[in-house]
Amino acid sequence: MSLWYKISAAAVFLIFASLQVYSEQRNASTSSEDARISHQYINFALEACDTVEKNIPEITKIGEVMASRFLAGGNFIGLYNGGAFPGQGPINEVECRAGGVMFHTGKREDVPAQNFAFMGWQRDPNPKDIDILRKRHEQGAFIIGFGPKNLQSLAEHKKLCDAWLDTGFGKDDTVLTLSNSSRTGHVNNLMNVLNAWAVMAEFVAACTRQGQMPVMYLSIVHNENDWNKKYMAKGGGVHDDIKVPPIPPGVLAHRYIEAVRGLIIRFGDTQLPAVEKAASLIASEKIAGRDTVVAYNGHSLNESVGMAEDSWAKFIEFFNFYGYANPSSMLQYVKKTPNDALVLRIDQTGMHYNDWCVFVGKNQRLIDVTGPNNAALRPDLGPPKEGCLVSIDLGYEFGDAALSIDGYPIKVFPPSGVVQSVVYECINAEVMAKLAALK
Repeated sequence: MSLWYKISAAAVFLIFASLQVYSEQRNASTSSEDARISHQYINFALEACDTVEKNIPEITKIGEVMASRFLAGGNFIGLYNGGAFPGQGPINEVECRAGGVMFHTGKREDVPAQNFAFMGWQRDPNPKDIDILRKRHEQGAFIIGFGPKNLQSLAEHKKLCDAWLDTGFGKDDTVLTLSNSSRTGHVNNLMNVLNAWAVMAEFVAACTRQGQMPVMYLSIVHNENDWNKKYMAKGGGVHDDIKVPPIPPGVLAHRYIEAVRGLIIRFGDTQLPAVEKAASLIASEKIAGRDTVVAYNGHSLNESVGMAEDSWAKFIEFFNFYGYANPSSMLQYVKKTPNDALVLRIDQTGMHYNDWCVFVGKNQRLIDVTGPNNAALRPDLGPPKEGCLVSIDLGYEFGDAALSIDGYPIKVFPPSGVVQSVVYECINAEVMAKLAALK
């Protein structure tokens, strides 16, 4: 029996063992509060993880094509809808992303015929999307589409994609029914994010099986940013200084799904009282004729918030680079948001005291949704929680990276996009349920 076979067999055994533990955890977590609509959405999110996991063999094949092209001189191309940031799909979630791959950076003579591209949709495409796809298709890029395969307006777009990862839904991507028979709980974005990171995990694993380890980004919340500076100066790509053991097919994607599944279960078990309180505040604002500002910093919700039935939400990006100078974002926030507003702040890690000063200066009331800070490393990212009306903990480790790879010195693959998406949909579902009960 070969060493490779032994490794693969052991990995599969561990995966199934973890699935058994997960099944027991989920049964325990869903034994109570099932009537709460946010808990219903959590149950769907766990089923979404199951769906992606069942599709990992196909995802692995896509990752292997990407790896072969990358190591033959190709590069990743993010195709933004309409040619403009941030786009509907998961491109913003994976490109230039902490915990993600530092693809070849700067000016580089890549091989266009070996390139590979992502394009994704939550809803109807931008009119420019078909020409963007056609151009890359004619150049020979391997194009992976993400989105609702049954959406009729994407029929011609699908023909230009070499692979497609389906959300399982069409134009109506809601999974929850309210007391007034209206619908909520959107899933296209969540499925796109899960699929995108599963593909990226299998791409990295496929590279390791060809003797190469892609360079990965370290989150800017770490002060030791010499890592990013060092490898960006070298142009990204693959390491010439770090070797890791080959990772068997499917293992890394399974591990990522297992990690985010655990975070979703944890959220459902510990944070729903806070979600309920936040939703009550938001619903009361809407009843009083006032919208809630959604101050967002992340990569997964830019084209989701306030674009469906969630008319209570007024989206604005508030990205202060965790204390690094970004006066433009702060100035826009100050200009565009009203004093005394209720603010749903959704971030990735802690809160810089500069941001806190902006909220206090505008006398805004704060619902804070973010990942935990490491006070020893970043004391500037920990404002007093007693200043917030509600605090919701996203639960992952400081640095927003879910997985360790044997022989690699930093953790990789961020869970924040998945968890932020689940949390927002849960809050919105609770708000819509409260508003529906009044009609």
